[in-house]
Formats: sequence, C-alpha cells, structure tokens
Amino acid sequence: MIKFILHPLILSIIPLGILLISLIVSIKSKNFKWLQRSGSIVTIFGTLLLLRVTITANFEQEFIKRTNYAFWASDKESKERKEQEKDIKKEIDLERFGLAMVLVGTVIWGYGDLLKRK
Repeated sequence: MIKFILHPLILSIIPLGILLISLIVSIKSKNFKWLQRSGSIVTIFGTLLLLRVTITANFEQEFIKRTNYAFWASDKESKERKEQEKDIKKEIDLERFGLAMVLVGTVIWGYGDLLKRK
C-alpha cells in the first residue's frame, strides 16, 4: 500500500490537481487563501517524492546500495562494515526525522491559523 501511495505518478498528479483546483477557486472567489493553503500540500507531496526511497528503504538494501559492500566480507572488513552500518543507520534515521519535521511544519504553516478560528 505504501509503495502505491509513494508512486511517482501519484505524488505528482495529486498535488498538481489540488493546485489547479485551488487556483481556479481563488480566481473565481478573488480570495487567494486557498491557493496559499495548496502550497503546503504541494510541499508535502514534493518532500515525499524526494525521499520516497528513504521512506521505504529496507536497511540492508540501503546499506549495500550506499557502501557497495558484500555481506561475505572478511573479519577485518566486517568490523569496518559494522561501523559504516551504524553511521548509515543514523543517517537514515535523521532523514526520516527530517521528513517528519518538514511534513508537520508545512501543515502548521499552511493551516495553523485555522486552529484559533471560532
């Protein structure tokens, strides 16, 4: 399911459709708040598109891809591999945390003023 949601076509068409609808509504109503709000949606989808591999990455596959190490390394290489594995895991965790920050921050930026409305 997550791979379907993170498909590049889905991540491209949905935000552009929302942007187009928001632009039309904004022009007709002469109120561009909807266009402004659609910017946060476009940002979220753009971020997901940018980091879709990281979001779905299997740690071992990502490790092999980033370091070009084989799992049959010798003992000496194995120790070095474990250190690199630890560094790469930390990097992937930081990327995922950064993604969460961007998503939450964008929603607050786009819709935060609505929380106080009565």
